[in-house]
Order: sequence, then structure tokens, then C-alpha cells
Amino acid sequence: MDPHHPVAAHLRSHVDRISDAWVRAIGARLPHLQRLERAALVDHLPELLFGLASWVEGDEQAGRRGFEALAQGHALQRLGHGVDLETLSTEYQILRNVILEELLDVESSPLVRIALVRLNDGIDYAVNEAVKRYTTRRDKLRERFIGILGHDLRNPLNAVALAGAQITAHPCNEPKHERMAATIQRSSDRMIRMIADVIDFAHAHLGQGIPAVPKENDLGEICEEAAQELRMSQPDRDIRVQISGDLRAHVDHDRLIQALSNLIGNALQHGKDPIIVSAEEADDRQSVTTRVTNFGKAIPVELIDLLFDPFRAGHDGADRPRTNLGLGLYIVQQISLAHGAICKVTSDEASTVFEICWPRVPIGVVPNRD
Repeated sequence: MDPHHPVAAHLRSHVDRISDAWVRAIGARLPHLQRLERAALVDHLPELLFGLASWVEGDEQAGRRGFEALAQGHALQRLGHGVDLETLSTEYQILRNVILEELLDVESSPLVRIALVRLNDGIDYAVNEAVKRYTTRRDKLRERFIGILGHDLRNPLNAVALAGAQITAHPCNEPKHERMAATIQRSSDRMIRMIADVIDFAHAHLGQGIPAVPKENDLGEICEEAAQELRMSQPDRDIRVQISGDLRAHVDHDRLIQALSNLIGNALQHGKDPIIVSAEEADDRQSVTTRVTNFGKAIPVELIDLLFDPFRAGHDGADRPRTNLGLGLYIVQQISLAHGAICKVTSDEASTVFEICWPRVPIGVVPNRD
């Protein structure tokens, strides 16, 4: 270990100058971070610079203590301020450039050139640890959020929905009480569906995908079941089912109901009757194709590729009240992908069709015949 290394000495003696240069560079490249106080911007930079100095000298243990300040302090502080990972990574790119530019003042020598390579290794190590700490904590927060939705919030909502159903099931002399009970039941059911959508969305964005357990099912029966659910909630609408061929395939029954219900609900919201739900065996007998068709106006070409984006607005551009979170079609896409299928959309002035070709046995799935 060399306690008088020129690169290490320069880092230790120019902490304030490097901090000032970094704050200026952040202001130029990431002006939205200027909302933070200087103390929050600079944060644990001095500890990092001293850690890099020790790393260059060969004292890796002391170097890691400085790197820990970046990971445990700076990265998690940024997460607490709502700074996204892309911005955090850009900060570290800026920091590397500022440090290297500052070290241009150190007279070059073989020792200094070797030190700069080692310095780069130290910055890589520190940044990797910081990003790892950031993503680990972020994912834990997301999992906690999912847990709150899945248990702490959904359980009381289920109780409200059950109470509404029990009130509705018993005769009441006051019509307004019946209407209130029906409103409670409809609203709680809708909130439960929205919570389920948010949980699925969070799972998908954690990289876990939407879970599916394929078993042999008849897609014709599933189409009829999904259509019947929507008929009950909207008895004034015309929902028809058309099926043909051998429609058996290994799919997750509940997930297929969810996907088709989302597509039918989308058709009811944006299209005109009749809404046609169809299923047919493919010519190669290796798959089953489902379609949900409505006869509303065409979807603009420029919006077709945006339909499956989460939290998307209505595809027809209408300014109507939102009845969901805009996650329905995104979840349809994720359920399709979980089965090795892809959802396609075609739209013209005659009709709009959402088509999914479900493989009879998804790739990599061992059929479960229980």
C-alpha cells in the first residue's frame, strides 16, 4: 500500500472541487435534480472519493467502506426521493467523467496510468454495488405494495362485497336501500378487479410475468363462461358466442376467463353490438384461435401499437369517464405470453378484432391432467 500515491493524494485533497464540478454537471445534464438541496445532491460523495483513494493505494477493505456509503447512502437516498434507475445511472456516468477530468491535472507516469485503470475498476465496483442495492430495495418495496393490495386491502373489500350481496339477496321494503346495496356490490366488485389488475401489473414489471398453470380445458366452454359473466353485468348488450372444432387445449382456466373478459369488456366500452366471441380449431390442429369482434369505428393506425401499453387511455380518443385503470389489454397480452401465445389486432371501418392463437400445449409446459 502506498500512502503517498499521487492519484490518491489528489482525490483526498480536492474533494470540494470535485463535489462542486459534479453539482454543476448534474445541473446541466439532470436539471430536474436541482430540486434537491446541495447536501442531498453531494450526499456521500466525500466517502466515495476517500474510498477510491484507498482502493488505488491497494487498501481494498477501506475502499469498500467508501463504496458502501454510495450503495447504502446515496442510492437508497435517491430511491427515497423518487429518482428512477435511469437517472441514477446517469448520475454515476457523470461522476466518473468528473473524477477522470479532475485527475487530468495529475502528472502522467506509468504509476499514474496503472492507478487510473485501477480507479476505473473501483468505480465499476462501487456503482454495481449501488445499483444492486437500489434495485433490491425497490423490488422489496414493490413486493410489499403487492402484499398490501393482495391482503390488507382486498380482505376488507371482500367483506364489503359479501355484505352487499347478502343485503341484495334479502327482500327490502325500501327501494332506495336495494339500490344502495346494489351500488355497494358493483363498486366493491369493480375495486376488487382493479386490485387484481394492479397486482398482475406489478408482478409483470418485476420480471416475474403473470403466473399461469395450464391444464386441459375446453376453450369453447371458457368463451361461453366469460360471455355469460358480461351478459349478467350488462344485460342490455348483445354478446354472442360462436364455436367450432376440437377446442381442447392446455390453458389456465381462470387466466383465460380473465383475458377474454377484458377483451369483451373493452369491446363493450368502445364498440357497437353485436359483440362476437368465437373459438375455432386451427387448420394444423396444433392450436385454438379465439377472437373478440365488435363493430365500432376503426382504431387509428397510429394507436394500434399502443393498445397494450399499461395505463393507456381509450383507443377511440373519446373523452368518457374511466371505468378501469387502463391495464386490461396489457394484462391480456401478458396472459397470452404466459401461454406462448400472441394477441393480434386488426381494425377497419367494418370491425375490430382481437385474435389470440393459443397453442394446445405451451412450449416448455408439461401437461397437467389433474
